[in-house]
Amino acid sequence: MTTSEPGMPDESSGHQDEMKEAQEIQLGLLPREIPQLHGYEIAAWLPARVVSGDSFDLMTFPGSTLGLSIADVSGKGMPAALLASNLHALVRATAETISSPSKLCEKVNREISRRVASGRFISFFYGLLDGVSQRFTYTNAGHNPPILLRRDSSILRPEEGGMLLGISRNSNYRQGEIHLNDGDRLLLYTDGVTDALDPGGKEFSEARLVQFLKENGQLGAGKLQEKLAETIAAFGAGNLMDDITMIVVAVDSACESAPRTMSVGAMR
Repeated sequence: MTTSEPGMPDESSGHQDEMKEAQEIQLGLLPREIPQLHGYEIAAWLPARVVSGDSFDLMTFPGSTLGLSIADVSGKGMPAALLASNLHALVRATAETISSPSKLCEKVNREISRRVASGRFISFFYGLLDGVSQRFTYTNAGHNPPILLRRDSSILRPEEGGMLLGISRNSNYRQGEIHLNDGDRLLLYTDGVTDALDPGGKEFSEARLVQFLKENGQLGAGKLQEKLAETIAAFGAGNLMDDITMIVVAVDSACESAPRTMSVGAMR
């Protein structure tokens, strides 16, 4: 144990204060309520126990349209958290004038490439959900593909897009389109979910995640998100080494559109 001499600043205390301030800034950028669309249930979760390089957002647009984004910044701690916060603000500002997911990614990538140091990058996924037509238009910038579980238990992975943000300033991005159906479940997540380790060093893995969804696909978005968080915590015996963030969309024609309060919690 180290102690500070009388009259000298406590460096460990100062570091803790700095990390707490960064965490408060980051959490302050997250939505306080999860917007809902008629015919859908939407849930989101990001642990509050650490300063995270993960970021997500949910934005409402005219015409019963919802924007969903999720990102994972390379690195850990304060630098990753600050870059995630920068990305969050940049995506919000860009989405006000650019509706196309591919064009949004191209503009955001140019800005990120100009601002970040060499070797830093961000995996990013952005999609627009049209609640009326049930059309989901998206671009995947090097992020682990979301998992779409159909009602018949078939799986679709939205991969269309391009490379990570921050790698090449002039990157072009493609966009894909999916039609959602009643009973579908869509999971957006960061790789901390699949990379979670059990006490023996075995990964939770994509295969285990897909199996979990197939076994629990009848649950609504909120219950599905809660059970997945609990399952990962139990798998890792409460000792999780990476950031874990997720957005769950359940297509259910019986769902109303009242927003729900955001709950940011810690894994037990």
